[in-house]
Amino acid sequence: MFRTLYSFASSALVAAACFSSVPANAIELCETRFRTLCTNNCYTYSSPVINGTVECDKLNFVITQDAFSAAPADPTLQCSRTTEGYSCEAWPQGEEISYDWYGDDNTAIVTDIINPFRHFSCSAGTVSVVVTGPGGGTSIASATLPACN
Repeated sequence: MFRTLYSFASSALVAAACFSSVPANAIELCETRFRTLCTNNCYTYSSPVINGTVECDKLNFVITQDAFSAAPADPTLQCSRTTEGYSCEAWPQGEEISYDWYGDDNTAIVTDIINPFRHFSCSAGTVSVVVTGPGGGTSIASATLPACN
């Protein structure tokens, strides 16, 4: 049920950003691209892409339809500083994708969860996420989080 609600919320957020007026300081979407890599036994996921062209320097999304057995393509880990440490978001995201989070010494923090968000302390060091597709294919992204001093 959480996957369905999360998928709906993600889709609603993208749609709302595309079709509503967006304040000047909010993230604006430039375009959404669709990429189909299979025709049968597929799953769908989305990934952000930053387009640095003159005509569009806003956030783009690529929605990919890929083979059920394929690993999610182009994983990224986007982390930002918070008052208590760091907040990280794993990409790509989709209803049938799960995430395994690992700490600095490669010990599992939490595994097989559907939530692409994770909070870390100021002493987290290097964190990694293994992004797993519905057929078991995996891809990995890492980020080094500096101390918060």
